[in-house]
Amino acid sequence: MKKSKNNFRLFTHHAVFLNVSSRHKPYSFSGKNLSGIFIKLLLLPVFALRLIVEVCYQTGYALLLFAKKISAEMSSTIDNLPLRLKSLRHSKTRTSMGIFLLLALAVFTLLQSQDLLAWGLRLKEKVVQSVFLGGNYLLAAKESLTRQDVAGAQNRFALAFKTFGEGKRQLDEAGAIFDSFSRLLPQKQDAEKLLEASKLAAGAGSELVNLQKSLGAAKFSPSGLASTEKPNRELLNDISVSLANADKKISSAYDLISAINEKRMPRVQRNNYAELKDKLGILRLSLSNAKQVFDIFSGMLYGNKNILLLFENNNELRPTGGFIGTFGNLKISDGKITSMKVSSIYDLDGQLKEHVLPPNPLQSVNDRWYMRDANWFADFPESAKIISAFYEKEGGETPDAIVAITPSLLVDLLKITGPIVLSGYNTTLNSENFIEKIQQFTTTSSDSPTNSPKQILADLFPIMLQKLSSADNQEWLDFIQIFQNNLNSKQIIFYSRNSLIQDKLTAFNWDGGIRSSDRDYLSIISANLGGTKTDLYIKQQASLLTKINNEGKITNELTITRKNTLPNLPHTQNLSFLRILVPKGAKLLANSGFEHVELPSPANRENFTHSEPVRSWENSIVKDLTSGTMIGEEAGKTFFGNWLKLDGGESKTTRLEYELPFKLANTDRYSLLWQKQAGSMPQIFSWKLDRGGWNIAWKNFKENGEEGRVLKFNNEADNDFFLGIVLKNKP
Repeated sequence: MKKSKNNFRLFTHHAVFLNVSSRHKPYSFSGKNLSGIFIKLLLLPVFALRLIVEVCYQTGYALLLFAKKISAEMSSTIDNLPLRLKSLRHSKTRTSMGIFLLLALAVFTLLQSQDLLAWGLRLKEKVVQSVFLGGNYLLAAKESLTRQDVAGAQNRFALAFKTFGEGKRQLDEAGAIFDSFSRLLPQKQDAEKLLEASKLAAGAGSELVNLQKSLGAAKFSPSGLASTEKPNRELLNDISVSLANADKKISSAYDLISAINEKRMPRVQRNNYAELKDKLGILRLSLSNAKQVFDIFSGMLYGNKNILLLFENNNELRPTGGFIGTFGNLKISDGKITSMKVSSIYDLDGQLKEHVLPPNPLQSVNDRWYMRDANWFADFPESAKIISAFYEKEGGETPDAIVAITPSLLVDLLKITGPIVLSGYNTTLNSENFIEKIQQFTTTSSDSPTNSPKQILADLFPIMLQKLSSADNQEWLDFIQIFQNNLNSKQIIFYSRNSLIQDKLTAFNWDGGIRSSDRDYLSIISANLGGTKTDLYIKQQASLLTKINNEGKITNELTITRKNTLPNLPHTQNLSFLRILVPKGAKLLANSGFEHVELPSPANRENFTHSEPVRSWENSIVKDLTSGTMIGEEAGKTFFGNWLKLDGGESKTTRLEYELPFKLANTDRYSLLWQKQAGSMPQIFSWKLDRGGWNIAWKNFKENGEEGRVLKFNNEADNDFFLGIVLKNKP
């Protein structure tokens, strides 16, 4: 066998020699060379076989030597085992072995954690893809709702929910080992939050579909709310439940999304995540507001309610919107109008037997106080309580809510409904002629078919409601926008005896209330006491210069310019009592430009009763001896009050200088809250801040320029606004 093996080696070695040596000879196509190549080709299989055998031999020999060595080592280990076990008693040996084991365990754990982290990232990528696929279904559902395709919307919400459920299934199937590391792996936690938020969003979408169904069943008619499928009470409850559920789910989804660390998101999805978070935030706010708004109006409609409507003519401006020439008594049962009566305020005031002393300036027009003048206080909740008391004294039922509207709202509504034909009055009302026509018909005239001057408003409302009930979706969106604009500009304000509803009205600034402010404040309140319909033609501009000295003391210089744009005729004069509401405790330094008006004293004063709010208001007043300006307190503010008379075509300017009741510290905030008067028209307001040696650290508005140390801000004020700034004094 050994000889045969050696012969095989010599044979293969010779073959290799022939193969290698031939590589050094010149290449040619001679017969000799061809025969050599042929021989080498024949020997190639032999060479390959030899190479395989050699490798196997060498490998087997090495393994045999390794096995012998391992066997010897094991024998040695067994022989010396008692000695080695004895060595474990030494502390150094135990410490070394402990350190080794800990290091080995740490390395193993690190390797396993890295694997798990990579697994988590891959899984999270799949989950995020599921989330955004479901998000696409949600967007498709939204498009379906826009097209009024309720069935399609329901289908897409179902697909979204299923997609999110698939992502959750992937997480659940990750296994117990993965779950045991969930506390260490933010990827899984984030994925769970994202999935749960997405499921909540899909659930909210389903609630919104239900809401749309309920709203689709709600119809408005001259008799108010009418459901085509179920009783009004049940319909209102369904809408409330759907809104509450959607609001709760979206709020929870937003909280979950906000808890995710954006930096741990897959890079390709971070933009989508940020967009999703923003949209959820907007939806959360919108749903919350919608729920609050619905709570307000459903609270006024639910059950049996008695609502007092006040038609305040802002062409004869008064503190809460205008002179109350017409009122309406509206009785509602679960949104359905059971009775509506519109009457002249004089019909009601004629029932008052009690002699009530009016506020001092009102005595220029009447020596008795009636409901028509009861909206004297600029804070509508305070005036509403007085109006309610007069209404009860004059024979009315205690109202659950009071709604004051001006003609400006009706003008805007006519822009949606289009012209309204009143055949009984031989006239057509539109947004251009409404003010003029209503003013004509609400004055006692033989043109009125019933000789009841306010009846035209009673006849107008059912027709307007009928027009609105047949409006299409776009017209309803326009109506909502107009309603919102008139709420913001205070052409419609509310008061409710229900404190919960009133708190919501206050939160939305729909109550016509005077707001508290611990810094600067300004509101200009006008009361037309001349009996002329001229205020829509008065152009008013206000300019405020605020100066801050180095000690932090603040003084304001207020300039008010009013112009009567009517021609100079006897009935175009505007006589108004102006109140400038400023921070409580402000000190009047100077004023000019006001009129002096002598007020008559009512006869037989002892026969009059005093209203406590009026008594308190008048007791707070002191007069500036030079100008006759009244300085008093109202609604937690100090007011400066005096008269201004404008003939047609005339323009006048009044000026006041006053010191604020607080000073700024070295680093402090200054803010100005401006509140427009209810019912008033937009007016130009300009503000300048002379900051002296103070530097601006922060502000919440964009200025209209700065000259030196004077900051400028201009605004056409048609609603309330707030300006805030943080100032630092130079060392």
